[in-house]
Amino acid sequence: MRKLLFISMFLGSVFMSPVVMAVDGYKGLKFGMTKEQVLESKLCTFEEQSTGQDGVVFYGCSDFIFGGEAVEAGAFFIGGKFLRFAIIPSLDVAVGLTQGLTDKYGPVSSASTKQEFNAVDTLPNRSAFLAFDKDTVYLKLSSDENYVQSALLLYTSPRFDALLFKGQKKAVSDDL
Repeated sequence: MRKLLFISMFLGSVFMSPVVMAVDGYKGLKFGMTKEQVLESKLCTFEEQSTGQDGVVFYGCSDFIFGGEAVEAGAFFIGGKFLRFAIIPSLDVAVGLTQGLTDKYGPVSSASTKQEFNAVDTLPNRSAFLAFDKDTVYLKLSSDENYVQSALLLYTSPRFDALLFKGQKKAVSDDL
């Protein structure tokens, strides 16, 4: 679950999305819902976990059904509002995900370079991404220090980054 937290927080802090609403949530979860509404959805057995990030609340689970199998997933909240849903699908479905996302959301809206994708296959601690639907849906591939690869599917509100950075700025403003 820590991998899910780190990857999705990192992705959010590196790739700012334009403030244009495209995807408005994931399935029955709509961005802006309260924590209680998301937990009542019973998509999985959500449990609150620390993010290590002031102002960001995370509820994760390891029994979310995706592609017919149980995987890790989680919902992120800022200011009490649901703004991001992350799924760690099996790496085996990543190629199919790319085609499925293209079919559903159209062509890629932004992406890593071919060299960055090649590095995921050949070097440790690398990542590359494809983004869809005005950068509100991300598929990220990563390799860890042991060259083990993983995938992350992320549905995010464009407001997530702005609210995250606003909270970070406020947290350090007295120390500047």
